[in-house]
Amino acid sequence: MNSIYDKRTKAFKKAEASLYLSNKDPRGLPYYELIKSKVINEELTYEEARLEVFNYYTEKSK
Repeated sequence: MNSIYDKRTKAFKKAEASLYLSNKDPRGLPYYELIKSKVINEELTYEEARLEVFNYYTEKSK
């Protein structure tokens, strides 16, 4: 369990568990799953993903 893929998958599981307990569970939402997949597969950094999500919700709120 030393690969970057495994570490990122584990980190997402921990974050999702925390969000679930806060009633903010994003699992299953298509956009979330897309971004999650890109981060885990090293197509996006965490910072790039954060910016993508921010821009997505900023545009969606207009």
